[in-house]
Amino acid sequence: MGSYKLFTFYFLLLTFALFAGCATTEDVGRVQWEVSDLRSEIAKAKETNNKVQSFEDAQKAMGRGQSELLSRVESLTREVQVISGKLEERQHLSEKAVKESISGKDVIIAQLKDLETKVKELKERLTVLEAAEKERKEVAAKKTQEAKEQKTAKKEPKDLYLEAYDTYKKGKTKEARERFESLIKEHPKNEYSSKAQFWIGESYYKDKNYESAILAYEDYLRENPKDEKTPEALLRQGYSFYAIGDAKTGKVILEKLIEKFPNSSEAKMAKKKLGETTKKKR
Repeated sequence: MGSYKLFTFYFLLLTFALFAGCATTEDVGRVQWEVSDLRSEIAKAKETNNKVQSFEDAQKAMGRGQSELLSRVESLTREVQVISGKLEERQHLSEKAVKESISGKDVIIAQLKDLETKVKELKERLTVLEAAEKERKEVAAKKTQEAKEQKTAKKEPKDLYLEAYDTYKKGKTKEARERFESLIKEHPKNEYSSKAQFWIGESYYKDKNYESAILAYEDYLRENPKDEKTPEALLRQGYSFYAIGDAKTGKVILEKLIEKFPNSSEAKMAKKKLGETTKKKR
C-alpha cells in the first residue's frame, strides 16, 4: 500500500511539473523510470498479496483436512485396537487349544504304547499256551493210540471182527471200515481178515462210493474166489459198474456170476438185472 501512495505522489508531481512548464526532459525520463519501477513493485506486491491470500486459504483448507484426517486416524486407531484385542484373544485361544491338543496327543500315545505292550505280552502268553496245548494234545493222542494198540493187541481177530461188524450194523460205515482195515493190518492172514475185506466193499457200496467198492470187492475176490460171500461180492461189483455207467463191464461180471454160481440166489438177481437191461435196450 505504501508503494501505491508513493506512485500517486510522483504521478501528481509529474503532472504538476508538466503543467507548470518547468520540468526538463531528464526529469520527465526519471519520473517515468520511477513510475515504471513503482508499477513493477505494485505488481509484485499484488502477486505477494495473492499468494498470501492463497496460503491463508490453503492453511484453512489444510486445517479442515487435518481435522478430518485426525478424526479418521482416531477412528482407525480405535478399530485397530479392537481388532488387535480380538487377534490377541484368538491367538491365546489357539495357543491354549494347541497345548491341550499336544497334551491329549501325548496321553493317547502313552495309552497306545501301553496297549501295544499288553498285546505283546498277551501274544507271548498265548504262544506259550498254544505250545503247551499242542504238546498236551500230542501226548494225549500218543497215549490214546498206545492204549488202542495195546487193547487191539490183546483182542483176538474174531473179537475185532465182531466189534467192527457190530459197528457196521449200527450204520457207522466209516468207523466200521476203519476197524476192518485195522483188523486186516494186524492179522493179514486170517479167516476174519478175509471176511473183513468183503465188509469193506459193502461199506463203500452202502455209502454209494462205487469206484472204491469195485476195488474192495476185487481185493476180496482175488483172495477168495470160492468163499461163501463170493457170489454176493460179484453181484455187488456188477451193480457198482452199472452205477458208474459201465454197463458193458457190469454185464460181464453178472454173466460170470451166473456161470460160476448158477443155483445161487445172487445168480437169480443177476439174471433179473440183465433181463431189465435187455428190455430197456429194446
